[in-house]
Amino acid sequence: MRGRTTAALFGGGVSLFLVVALAAVVLSTPVSGDGMHPTLRSGNRVLSFDGTPERLDLITLRTRGNATAVRRVLGLPGDEVRITGGEVRVRPASGEWLAMSPGGDPGVCCAADGRGGIDAVAVVPPGSFFVLGDNPTMSTDSREYGFVPAGDVTGVVWWRTWPLPEFGDVDPPALTAVAGP
Repeated sequence: MRGRTTAALFGGGVSLFLVVALAAVVLSTPVSGDGMHPTLRSGNRVLSFDGTPERLDLITLRTRGNATAVRRVLGLPGDEVRITGGEVRVRPASGEWLAMSPGGDPGVCCAADGRGGIDAVAVVPPGSFFVLGDNPTMSTDSREYGFVPAGDVTGVVWWRTWPLPEFGDVDPPALTAVAGP
């Protein structure tokens, strides 16, 4: 009797694991391209859920052409954003300037609509986000298509689900306090 109970529990546990693993792969979003490298690589899969994005969260979003992309939220509504000298800077609505140096060349930004090419400070409008790929040289993001309306955000990334050896959280980059814009 004890052997059958153990076998049943083991079989049930394996079955549950397989169902969860299959659901994680089927319900997850594939990463395409090198815009999020080295954090995520093309072929990785991420699981996202509804929620309100916070600064540095990874999100899934609908792009022009109705494709799905994964990008990092840098600017929240009311934040000021500027990219200059290879440094990405953001100032929360009531706070000090924070900076990060992404891999690659982010160029200069930001025009009033959040697009790149102009070395200025832009304010993220209500109901929108400023997003950037972790590899800005290869990323299509707010610098190209402007601020992302909250309605285009399809989820907040919780875990990388594929490849299985890398299953789990995806750590955000560090922001450091800096002076001025």
